[in-house]
Amino acid sequence: MSKEYKQGWRYVVWVDGCDDYYTTYERAKEHYEEWIEQGYDCVHLKEVSDEV
Repeated sequence: MSKEYKQGWRYVVWVDGCDDYYTTYERAKEHYEEWIEQGYDCVHLKEVSDEV
């Protein structure tokens, strides 16, 4: 199990190489959309895996 998953993180938003972790999809999606609205084009929303 990954360290992040053990700590309760389930989603990560990457913005130009910087990562922010979230416990809910709704909050991660909200922040993902905010970055897009600000003009960033290198934004990714990924689910954190429980696998190492």
